Parts: sequence; C-alpha cells; structure tokens
Amino acid sequence: MLEGHHYIIGKPNMNGCPFGDKLQHQWIRRHQLFERFDQGIIIDRSGLSCAKPEIAAHRLAAQLRGNRIFIAHPNLGITAIACAIAGKQVLTATTDHHHVHIAKHNASIYNIDHQITFLEADPRQIMRDAKPRDFDAIILDPPFPPASKTSSNQALHLHDFDPPLTPLLQHAASCSSQIALLTPSSLDLNPLSQYASNIHIHNFAIDNNTSHRTILLWN
Repeated sequence: MLEGHHYIIGKPNMNGCPFGDKLQHQWIRRHQLFERFDQGIIIDRSGLSCAKPEIAAHRLAAQLRGNRIFIAHPNLGITAIACAIAGKQVLTATTDHHHVHIAKHNASIYNIDHQITFLEADPRQIMRDAKPRDFDAIILDPPFPPASKTSSNQALHLHDFDPPLTPLLQHAASCSSQIALLTPSSLDLNPLSQYASNIHIHNFAIDNNTSHRTILLWN
C-alpha cells in the first residue's frame, strides 16, 4: 500500500518525533490531531507538517451548511472523518496516492471509511466537470508551503502553495456557494473577497500561538 514511503503507525508510548526535530512541535500534539492516534493512525512527514487538530475539523463540519461535501487534498483524512461523523456525504480527491491510502486507513480507525469516497484524481478536474451547486460545500486543504515560508514573518500568498490556490478557488466558486479554506495563519486574506461576498475567519491557537486558520467563504 505504501511501499517505499516513510510513514509511522501510531501506538502508545512513542517518544521523539520520528520525522526529525523540526516537526517535534507537531509530534507532541499528535493526540490533538487524532484522538485515536495510538490505535493505529498513519501519518507521514508532509501530512504531519500541515495537519490540523481534530477539534478544529469537527468545528468546521458543524459550521458547513448542507450534506454534499467535496474535499480537495484530504491530507491525513481528519477533515473528511469529521464531516462523515457529522452525517455528511463526503467525496475527497488528491493526486497523491499515498495520502489516498493514508486517509482511507485513518477513516477506518474511526469506523467511518464506508461513508467517504476517496479518489486518486485531480480535484481541479472534478470541480471543472461539476455543475453549479453540485456540492453544498467545498473544502480546500492544500499542502502547506515549505516551513521556511510558513515560519517567517512574511505573508503567504495564494501562489506560494503547490498547487497554487487561485485555480482551486476559481473552480470551487464555480460549483459551490460555500468554500472552506484551511491555511497557515500568515496567509494574505486580501485576494479572497473576489471569491465570496461573505468571509468568516477562525484562528485556531495552540499554546497561545495561532497555528492555522479556517476561512469560510460563502455567497
């Protein structure tokens, strides 16, 4: 399933971060990212670097109107898991086949994998092919830019992400009136007003430091 890919399977009493000291701050909070981490949750370096706490995922799922949810780039799967637990119909897509398997496995730890469809596909293509209002909400959870950018005092811009956020936002706005964007707290918010008439920002803080933002855009 993940041959040749460096990943960790969660179990009790794991100490130092297996991905190096630079991710130790995320590693020590692994049970905030997944309450069931010790029961076999799979994580990898890229997923851990941009993972959001489980409580934030449940909060977002409760805020979203409607039931048909599309998640572009599900990462380790916690947002998809939270939406499925909230009773929503969840479709996810990413071109990263490792994260397709990781997210599906992690959903199985919560006994919710049967309520989520995991696709290895370009989410931009899925949104291009979708009709207006095919989805009640779209969640964009792209991989974060390198730590050298997210840890600096410089603002992040839409083009700093890979894939860039501008095409993702454009496609999302064409097929849903409700978009959730999960980003580092340093993202420049000014360009977002062109995609929605209403914007709500929730900063999630860990140890009194804002780690990331959940941005809701709707018309």
